[in-house]
Amino acid sequence: MEDVPLGDVAQDTGGGTKVMVVYQGVVLPAYAVSRWRRGTAAVLRPFAVIGFIGSALSVAAYALVLWARTKAELAPIAALRESSIILGAAIGAVFFKERFGVPRVAAAGLLVAGIGLMLHTGQPGSGGCASPS
Repeated sequence: MEDVPLGDVAQDTGGGTKVMVVYQGVVLPAYAVSRWRRGTAAVLRPFAVIGFIGSALSVAAYALVLWARTKAELAPIAALRESSIILGAAIGAVFFKERFGVPRVAAAGLLVAGIGLMLHTGQPGSGGCASPS
């Protein structure tokens, strides 16, 4: 794939990023105000810093995926991105003592199968739907 500067990626695929930024920066706060009215600031104040950090990291992660799409085939990038869901579930179980019962094990198994399919169909000669280089 050709080398594309990050600024060009933001221009070419900025629509999705803009939607996400508007959703996180406008829609969610508007919902909070409509839900809690005058108590919104008091409810959100304890979470403000971590919320802003999480929002910035979410946008940055999405921008990195868009940038990575200019550097490599989509299948391995998508597989890596989806594997983070399994990692998040494991972190929740270990550090936050969330249950990791049968539904999560089944979901993790389906994710692993899907990741395997994405990687397999992304290989030349596999008969999959990978785009030509």
